[in-house]
Amino acid sequence: MLTQACHDLYGTKDVQNAITASYVWMADRIGHLRLGPAPTLLLCWILCRALSALGIAAHWWEFAVIAGAIFAYWIKKDLKETRGRAGDIFPFDSADIVWNVKTALL
Repeated sequence: MLTQACHDLYGTKDVQNAITASYVWMADRIGHLRLGPAPTLLLCWILCRALSALGIAAHWWEFAVIAGAIFAYWIKKDLKETRGRAGDIFPFDSADIVWNVKTALL
């Protein structure tokens, strides 16, 4: 697996080459890291800096609120976009969207 990962990351993955399933999976994981943990950590860092400048100690629940807000944003965005693209063949199931967001971000 390590050999395949190294080949996918540092090998011949150019526009003209076919991509592998492992490459797609790794690219997907990097994208989700950028959408979930990265903004959460950035906003938590900004909050810590702002509170320490004011002489106020940060609490764990403030970070949970930031993480929850980012999570809620992505659920709302995905539900809105998916509901707009849903056709009439299958009934729309919002539980699938929530599960996808949980899987992607958490």
